[in-house]
Amino acid sequence: MKKCILVSIFILFFISCYKNPTTPEKESSFNDVYLRDYKFLVDDPNILAALNTTWTDEVKEYFNKNFFNNFTKRIIYNSSSLDTKIGYTDDNCNFYDLLDYPNIVKTRFKFATNVTDNGKQYIGAVYYDEKLVWGNQWRLIYIDENGAEQGFYGDGENDPNKVPVSFTKYDFVLGYIRIK
Repeated sequence: MKKCILVSIFILFFISCYKNPTTPEKESSFNDVYLRDYKFLVDDPNILAALNTTWTDEVKEYFNKNFFNNFTKRIIYNSSSLDTKIGYTDDNCNFYDLLDYPNIVKTRFKFATNVTDNGKQYIGAVYYDEKLVWGNQWRLIYIDENGAEQGFYGDGENDPNKVPVSFTKYDFVLGYIRIK
């Protein structure tokens, strides 16, 4: 009887101390969707006017602040049903595949920018894929009003210090975030 109780205590202790290595410690902080004031589209007339001129610190700050608000510490899902996780983003908007979090960055955030798509100006960012060994490693992404991560791949060479001049849109959605 004593052995049975000791084994039961050991099993309960083991289960309570076990941590899933693919799930961040406080995953609830990754989906604080009710605490965020999302801004996916550029809505400031002064910022819209500045897009065709040299970017000031104010314009850069507008894009950085809003992109970081939308995309830091997020769980990325494979479909709009938000039932299967495929990855996470960290405090710096870097993306990790689900099984690599928090050790191996897949795509590293480079800078926030505007993305023109479907006649709209979105708040987006440029990324460099550090895990990919073939194909184009540059990405241009934005989150649309439905939480879909739209993406483009860079045209040209894969020099991590030289951002491509043009990008081509993927014909699929890269992932989804929870926005409500």
